[in-house]
Amino acid sequence: MTSIVKSWEGRGSAPAPIFDIRSTPIPSKIDALIQKSALESGLERPNGYNVSFHYNSNVEFHHFGRAHPMKPWRLQLTKQLVLSFGLQYTMDLYDTQPATYDELAEFHEEDYLNYLSRYI
Repeated sequence: MTSIVKSWEGRGSAPAPIFDIRSTPIPSKIDALIQKSALESGLERPNGYNVSFHYNSNVEFHHFGRAHPMKPWRLQLTKQLVLSFGLQYTMDLYDTQPATYDELAEFHEEDYLNYLSRYI
């Protein structure tokens, strides 16, 4: 495991901000039904380890290209499934943060990063 994975929460002294997964708020009555259903179904936070969902709603509007398997609708579908099943009550929710050059260098060659930096 790389240091970026181990220390994702702790950039500096504050953890990554917790975010509101819903870009469109769910009415409180429906949200209460989802939470009740999640509890009745036995969904709960796991013991002994943390589960987290890192998300940035801006990526829903980014198209990765026709041949790329990641499509905006897949990201929206994942988010809606999390909400519909009440999984947001069983895990920590985090807003993603831009990676630093050093963090990118843990996964990518310097030549590639230098190539990218010419276009950014």
